[in-house]
Amino acid sequence: MWNSSSDEQLDHRWIQRFRALTAYDEKWWLTWAGPFTREEQAAWDHLADASDPSTSPSHQRQHQALLLKHTREREVAAAWEERRNPRLYYPAIELDRLESLLTELQHLAEEIRRQETNPVIRRLYLEAIDVQQDTLRLIDSCARHDRTRFWHLMRRLTPPPTQEELGIALAYVKRVLRLAADRRETAHLSRSLQEELSTCLPGFLETTPEESAPLSCEQKQAPARPDPLFGAAVVARFLEKTLARHGCPEWRVAISVNASNASVDAGRRVLMLQDRSLSLTNIRHLIVHELGHVLRSRAGAHSRLGLLEIGTRTSALTEEGLVLYQERLLLAQQGQVYNDAGQRLILLAIGLASGIFGPPLDFRRLWQFLATFAMLPRLLRNPTDEWSHVQQQARDYALSLCLRVFRGVPCLDQPGICNTKDVIYLRGLRMIERAVARDATLLQQLNVGKVGLEDLEAIHALGIQAASSPSLVDLACDPHLEDRIRHLQETAGASSGSLFS
Repeated sequence: MWNSSSDEQLDHRWIQRFRALTAYDEKWWLTWAGPFTREEQAAWDHLADASDPSTSPSHQRQHQALLLKHTREREVAAAWEERRNPRLYYPAIELDRLESLLTELQHLAEEIRRQETNPVIRRLYLEAIDVQQDTLRLIDSCARHDRTRFWHLMRRLTPPPTQEELGIALAYVKRVLRLAADRRETAHLSRSLQEELSTCLPGFLETTPEESAPLSCEQKQAPARPDPLFGAAVVARFLEKTLARHGCPEWRVAISVNASNASVDAGRRVLMLQDRSLSLTNIRHLIVHELGHVLRSRAGAHSRLGLLEIGTRTSALTEEGLVLYQERLLLAQQGQVYNDAGQRLILLAIGLASGIFGPPLDFRRLWQFLATFAMLPRLLRNPTDEWSHVQQQARDYALSLCLRVFRGVPCLDQPGICNTKDVIYLRGLRMIERAVARDATLLQQLNVGKVGLEDLEAIHALGIQAASSPSLVDLACDPHLEDRIRHLQETAGASSGSLFS
């Protein structure tokens, strides 16, 4: 069991309260829904009735999640056919709880400001509380349809792409467009996309150098054997057992029908998976990426500063950069090259949606642009694939990107506002690359907990050092990994104790 409430911790007066105030489910509150029918609204109201003894919390959340998914899928399908922006809502947001959390966080900040005598701990807490408050205010502005406030808070939390970052994204895009222009079956798509980019990003396409390294879409690889697939429940059970074995028995692995990607919630000690089968390659990346987040959170809980379990102000940026750097090490150990095309493409999408470099694209136009572009790497890899199948795959992928880029944005009919959160992946990776080039010991130092790179020196000044931690790269490269998961699948089946939400 974790001993994160020990009186020996430097912040023992604050950490329990702060942890409780960060244990809200941001991903659930910002789960997209389409317009409800009268019957769906009645069903939602019934499920939300906490006084109904026949509705258990798990039953309630599972049925609510399916209802949100159904209405969203119906709405985006209609929006695509009718060539309009989807109407997305966020009925899971609890305004009363939001207001209560904001009030309690403000009280905590005032107490820390008055009573905490250590200036480093005081600063770290006040900055971390400020991030939590801005996050809650952002969700509140979504519920209240306040676009101006949403955009102000979004840019405070995660500034939009810089010109340099947009250039990194465009370098990849330009290479794909040139390769596609040289193929008869994709030349017309390449031309139309170049024209659209030239309109949205005037001058950028001409001045950005093309990517020089080979791209994954240039290589048609035939694996020696198909990558085995495992159901989400089996993967969840495997990860839970792995976490328990590494000292994290209080962490749960949940499965969500609405998750667009795997994620870690340190406040609630939950690792969330998508409700889909995962390949062995996916599982290896989950071990390095998501378990990396969990183990650093655990290290913070065991450190002399409990705040490092939840994270300092810029810890999210550092965390994502660090785990992506570790993923690259994993691939290098397997003789492969890290492919950051997905991060570059979502960075470009945020740049196009935010309108900071030219006329912004709304949801519908961005979806159409990305759906067309996403066809090109697929067709370049496999030019004989059926066109309709490639179109559907690309459209689904583009939709998942657009839902992330516009998550929480009130009213999608007015372009120029988006969710910039996913900028942190490529931004964080570049930051860690530069920092490790200066100091190779940084990777070990960051195992102290969830700490922003800029706060590492202050943590050291408090006398806190990183403890030893298991090599997740070695765990992911375990040659017996597939056998371990298959054994678990055979002995336990798919009905693990994992939470479906």
